[in-house]
Amino acid sequence: MFQGVVSAQKQGQSLIDSLLVELPLAKEDTNKVKLLNDLSYSYPYLNPDEGLRYGRAGLELAEKLSWIYGIAAAYYGIGANYANKADYANALENEYKSLKLYEQLHDRSKQAGLLRNIGIVLHTSKNQIKALEYDLKALEIFQELNRREDIAIIYGNMANVYYTLKDKEKVLENNLKSLQIYKEINNREGIARSLGNIANFYAEEGDFSKAMVYYFDALRKETELGNKNGVTRNLGNIGETFLDIANDSTGEIKPDSLIPAGKTANLNKALEYLKNAISNAKELKQTEYILAFAELLSEAYRMSGNTKDALTTYKDFIIIRDSIYDIDKYNAAARKEMNYEYGKREDSITYRKQLTEITLTEEKKSRSIEKRFYIGGLVLVLVFSGFMYNRWHITKKQKKIIEIEKKRSEELLLNILPEEVAEELKAKGTADAKHFDKVTVMFTDFKGFTQITEKLSPSELVNEIHTCFKAFDNIITKYNIEKIKTIGDAYMCAGGLPVTNTTNAIDVVNAAIDIQHYMSQHSKLRKEQNKEIFEIRIGIHTGPVVAGIVGVKKFAYDIWGDTVNIASRMESTGEAGKVNISGTTYEMVKDKIKCSHRGKIQAKNKGEIDMYFVI
Repeated sequence: MFQGVVSAQKQGQSLIDSLLVELPLAKEDTNKVKLLNDLSYSYPYLNPDEGLRYGRAGLELAEKLSWIYGIAAAYYGIGANYANKADYANALENEYKSLKLYEQLHDRSKQAGLLRNIGIVLHTSKNQIKALEYDLKALEIFQELNRREDIAIIYGNMANVYYTLKDKEKVLENNLKSLQIYKEINNREGIARSLGNIANFYAEEGDFSKAMVYYFDALRKETELGNKNGVTRNLGNIGETFLDIANDSTGEIKPDSLIPAGKTANLNKALEYLKNAISNAKELKQTEYILAFAELLSEAYRMSGNTKDALTTYKDFIIIRDSIYDIDKYNAAARKEMNYEYGKREDSITYRKQLTEITLTEEKKSRSIEKRFYIGGLVLVLVFSGFMYNRWHITKKQKKIIEIEKKRSEELLLNILPEEVAEELKAKGTADAKHFDKVTVMFTDFKGFTQITEKLSPSELVNEIHTCFKAFDNIITKYNIEKIKTIGDAYMCAGGLPVTNTTNAIDVVNAAIDIQHYMSQHSKLRKEQNKEIFEIRIGIHTGPVVAGIVGVKKFAYDIWGDTVNIASRMESTGEAGKVNISGTTYEMVKDKIKCSHRGKIQAKNKGEIDMYFVI
């Protein structure tokens, strides 16, 4: 689609080589460094890997020349490219190096640009209060320099932070400030970006008709400008909005020229726009956009009845998500931020005053909103039970009703979350994510599931999966294993959380053996009845994970980490009718359970891994 980008990538290395070797190095040979750094900084939205190559070449040359300004500029570009790869720790490391050098050079303009970029990285890596801190620093300098365009950018960035902090008024206020400045200076790129941000606001508010007007206006302007990044962003957001419309159960959305009538029509539109957005994002190597839209595409496939593509897309999403939202990455990013800030004297009195006010207000508001949501979820259970009472006038009969409904609410909550997490949620209003050093993860799926689905009616298919998964639930309960989720025909569970233990590897492998035995007996029975049979693959791996509650709608307990990805690979590289475990798990169960060594097997994106079949 974007031929110019591909062509530039092919020429990139030869250009770097010629710039480095064409002439003997000399003090005055700074134009080469400038060109390399300019190329590096222009590449984050085109191809961050290419941008890093240019940046590193510029840094190498600048260091040979001992040119501090060139070194600072190289770190600037390298940081921007890492940010677009969602590598937050490396982004912050290079941006802080650049900022320190520009502080030494007393370059206020470059300092402001870096403060702005650091704010974006902190916002993306979920450190909102710190993001606001850096936005305010940048805003102060840009106002001092009367840099109108940059002031507009900062207002847009602050709107994004306030969105995450759930402050609707400030979201719209800052976006409108940004749009107004862009219009005053006739900045077409900024106008297009602001229109998309305002569209996001209305979409979140549920005003889909108004959102679509802004989205399509933004998409048209980004297309005219040839801004591939902006086009991709709006395609994805439009796809998400069509999905929201298809999900809407109020029936109040009136079809118009932009919104078709009927759930199916809107689902088809969602699929069309989301697929186009992901295709563009892959061309641009925009990891964050692929991540954002892949989960939505999986949901659209699921709603449209395409379980095969829903599962494939969701597995891809999990792999990308875990590569980005890794607790080690967040900790590394936090360490980079703390290393820079430690002992640093803050000079701006105005900034400190503004920050103190915002920090207190936003932290309080953020805690309030978060607690209101989770507590609201618990209250909703009671409302659905049709139960309301006056706590000062309770009869004996009413008290009995209260106890019954409370028990039902507890059972419903425990059906969604582990008991320990549910108790923490009720006590605090939130549940913290936690790191576990040793958890054993099991994945199962059915061989040839897609072909089987074509031979069964929808009701038969659902009944058969329900029968199997119900049996799996009973088995893992016996071994004190936590069910995580099901996706189509895939079943995922884990031992060793939310309460740690030393037996989780043996527990999970024994459960897998029981599941395999059940499926063997179940398939034998179906075969005797002349029905389609399900053959199961099971994969297991042991390692560290992070676990916690995710989402704000239909929230669920989930786990992250490379352990999850490897367990999935154990399943996909296994064989039907067998339990495939990693070498790590084998070392923990070899004294209790017999296994046969398969050797080192190639696993997608993981290289060769020692694998064993349980005998």
